Amino acid sequence: MKTRGLGRSDLEVSVLGLGTNNFGTRLDINAAAAVINECQTQGINFLDTADVYADGLSEKFLGQLLTGRRDDFIIATKVGMPWEDGSRRGGLDPAYIGRCVRESLHRLNTDHIDLLQLHLLDSRVSVDDVLGVLGQLVDAGLVRHIGCSNFMGWELVEWIMAALHVGLPPFVSIQTEYSMLTRDAETELLSACDRWQVGLIPYRPLAQGFLTGKYTRGGVPPQGTRLALQETVRRKRETAENWVAVEAVVSLAEEKACTPAQIAAAWLLTRPQVATVIAGASTPEQVRDNTKAVDVLLTPEDLEVLDKSLPTIPGGAVGAVELREQLRGDKDPSNRREPRRSP
Repeated sequence: MKTRGLGRSDLEVSVLGLGTNNFGTRLDINAAAAVINECQTQGINFLDTADVYADGLSEKFLGQLLTGRRDDFIIATKVGMPWEDGSRRGGLDPAYIGRCVRESLHRLNTDHIDLLQLHLLDSRVSVDDVLGVLGQLVDAGLVRHIGCSNFMGWELVEWIMAALHVGLPPFVSIQTEYSMLTRDAETELLSACDRWQVGLIPYRPLAQGFLTGKYTRGGVPPQGTRLALQETVRRKRETAENWVAVEAVVSLAEEKACTPAQIAAAWLLTRPQVATVIAGASTPEQVRDNTKAVDVLLTPEDLEVLDKSLPTIPGGAVGAVELREQLRGDKDPSNRREPRRSP
């Protein structure tokens, strides 16, 4: 498996990573073990989890499954999201971050986290205070590098500048939703990543399954799929613009004798800012199928055809704000501002 450097860090990550938010929910420990084993076989070393996934079970599964082979993988986890069972309130209070990291280390059965990411921006806390506790965790050897998730470009830059100003570790990565159908990152985030040496980690690369080719215009979504089960997702994805893009992807996949999903991942990997693409998998077969995207060559002519079919880029990077509002029920405009700086 090919690797890329993760921003300004010393981490070399596989260009395809594994998302483990289905560990402990749709996948039991045996199914998760089969997926991890295949990842190791295929050379996938980047594992993305979060303390909130399955209320800690995702991390716990990884802790069990990586025993004896911890050094073969890069573990990226997150902190700050409220837990579904109500036992964790979320947020980025420094004391809360420290507690969550210690609990994550215990569940992961490891003495260090390779990449700790702030899951959501929290406007109630001081940037300096959060950076301070993150710096302490790095100095203590509990965390190797820090990153963020669901920040807008200007927020990413503000936090990096604040860290560099006081000599604290800056973010080396950012996770954001990015696919051929969700291109908010192209308004400002890609250029910010270039300027500040930040590795971009796209999630939802298949636009919640819409780029897999399993859906057809005017057709009924297959039973059990996300579009069949979630009406809000169906309304969001089934637009005229998106159908044009999907049909172009399916056509190109047929021409290249690969899958639409592989085209979608290969398209993201043409972006030099992208360090690794997070792909989910429920079976070893899916892992093997995902890895074939690395061998898909998109020519300049292919990219031109695809670009002409893709939805227009929105006028502003609103995706991160919308996500924070959905997750927190947060409609207070004041929470769209940069978190407070210490006096």
